[in-house]
Amino acid sequence: MPVCVASPVAGLILWAASLGAAHAEVSADLAQRLLQQSGSAAFLAEVSPTVQAYLMAAVDAAPQASVKRAHLLPLSQALQKAYAPERLRGQVVLTLARQLSPQDAGAGQAWWDSPLGLQVAELERLRASSADTSGARMAAGLRELGRMSPSRRALLADVVDASGSSSLHTELLIQGLQAIHRGTAGFLPQAAKVSLKDLKSRLEAQRSELTEAHRSAAMGLGAQDYAALSDAQLQSYLDWLRSPAGAHWHQAMLLAVTQALKGATEEAQRTVEVGATAVPKGMSVLPGQAGVPRSSP
Repeated sequence: MPVCVASPVAGLILWAASLGAAHAEVSADLAQRLLQQSGSAAFLAEVSPTVQAYLMAAVDAAPQASVKRAHLLPLSQALQKAYAPERLRGQVVLTLARQLSPQDAGAGQAWWDSPLGLQVAELERLRASSADTSGARMAAGLRELGRMSPSRRALLADVVDASGSSSLHTELLIQGLQAIHRGTAGFLPQAAKVSLKDLKSRLEAQRSELTEAHRSAAMGLGAQDYAALSDAQLQSYLDWLRSPAGAHWHQAMLLAVTQALKGATEEAQRTVEVGATAVPKGMSVLPGQAGVPRSSP
């Protein structure tokens, strides 16, 4: 799905504000069809399991004596509710309907209805539904990446960058860790606790590093996921991502997903115990160690 770019998440709000009332909205039903058609719903289905992986990584890093099921279960349930796929889809559809003009929707529908669009969307859905969440899949992808010709590797890198998925996965990580910080304050060691403000600062300071790590992961997974596409097909996908219509479409989708993640984090924080805890000692926030989404939105 997503978009491109030098700073994919930064500037989205300014971009949205610049649209003003210059275009008519599309219906929620059409936005829902476009969400499903593009394969972006597959990413949303991964969000809740990924946030649960962040929670378990935090718990695993804490002394067992400090972790009580009575504390963990309500927190886990609150996170599942806040990041439930149907809740996220509803929020994405509402934002997407406001951001897309009929012309935008028509361009997106035409591309995702094309033979190549259908093939790319199916590859995204297959990636999300893969049962292989082990490091073996990543290792296989990295081996495939090593066998690629320089031109194919450069093309894949351009697609990864133009999709904006690395930045979106980083946003998911940052939002997920903020969501669990309150609830884990009751049972993680005092030494691991900091204020929410400090937690945000720490994560923001790592944003570039995290995005680059997610980009490396996306290259490895993409080497496998897009193996079925020829160089010409991959170039055509890149051309769509970089076209004015494609970039506008994907900016709208990326904004919608980002806002849905932030809304879910706020909902989770309203429903869990008030407290403040940082990323626990020993817990890496780099992909592959705290759980990395398998799909691009």
